[in-house]
Order: sequence, then C-alpha cells, then structure tokens
Amino acid sequence: MRRTLIAGLSSTVLVTAGAWVAMPDGAVPAVQDGTVPGDIDSIAFLAGAWRMVRDDGSVCEETWSEADEGDHASMMGMFRWTAPPERGGASRFVEIMTMREEDVDGTPTLVYRLRHFGIDLSPWEETPIVLHVVEADGTSLLMKPPAGTESDVISIAYRLKQSDEGDRMIVDALFDHGDGPSPLGFAFERLDD
Repeated sequence: MRRTLIAGLSSTVLVTAGAWVAMPDGAVPAVQDGTVPGDIDSIAFLAGAWRMVRDDGSVCEETWSEADEGDHASMMGMFRWTAPPERGGASRFVEIMTMREEDVDGTPTLVYRLRHFGIDLSPWEETPIVLHVVEADGTSLLMKPPAGTESDVISIAYRLKQSDEGDRMIVDALFDHGDGPSPLGFAFERLDD
C-alpha cells in the first residue's frame, strides 16, 4: 500500500565533507569509522526544541528528547504545524516520531518511525512510515525507506548549522506523490540554548 504524505525530502543523497553525494538505490554507506550508522549517539544533535516561522506566517515546531540508554536506545520526537494568526493560529496536524537502535537483518540500524495525526489525534496513516538512517556523522543524517518498500518519501535529511547567533537545523524532505519529486524544506532555530 502506498502511503500519502503532505510533503517530502530531497533525492537520495548523503553529506560527505560538506558535499551532497548521490547514492545508488539500496546502498548503505559507512560512516567515517567504517561502521554502518546504527548508534543513537550519532544523531544526538537532534535533541532539543526547534521552531521556524514560514513565509506564510505558519509556525512549525519540532522537539526531540535526549536518547535513553541501554539495548535498543531510542529518542522520541514531536512535530506541529500551526496556521498563521490571520487564519486562526490553530494547529493543522501533529506528528509523533521515534528513532530507535534496531537489528535489521543482522546489521545495527537506526530506524525512524513517523505517524501523522489530525488535531483530534485521528491517524492519517494505517501504519507508521518507516525510514532507515543511512548516513549520520554527529551533525547530519540522511534517512531513506528500507529497500523494497513503497513510500511517498524519497529521503529526509537533517543538518545542524552552528554559529554565534545560535543553532539552526535544516531539514530537507523529498517526496514523490506520483507526479515527480516534490521538495519541502525547513530551517528551524533552536529554542533551548
């Protein structure tokens, strides 16, 4: 079954030495130390509260917990998109996200699950959307659907940009709803510095 999302990220890419590099479908790149990304510490930069005001005045917020410890460590996230004040300022929808260390076919893998909900908490998808982290280096990560699965999501990439003015998290999503790739980007500012 094909899942429908409201937006998506960029094509299959990964960040290497600051450059975006195309990866063949199904490829699982190794991180700098030669291991496949599967350690929750490689995405710890997500933790915290992030916010942006879009050009139309709507507000997007994303919050990630610190990682818990132990076998199969995990993080939990929340996303909310709120209408602009002139359109009532009400939340349009929310997302619940998890990131968990799992063993996938004998390989340590960070597995991302996302589910959209209406503001009344009615789910938009029958089952969560599942992506695997294929690249993570402590300040960026790239996620793609597992090989052989159908998804409107092509990829989601997070990049942390640090400066004296504060941290920013850039999120680039690429979707394909059947009419070609459709990008959606976010430039969040950290709220909890």
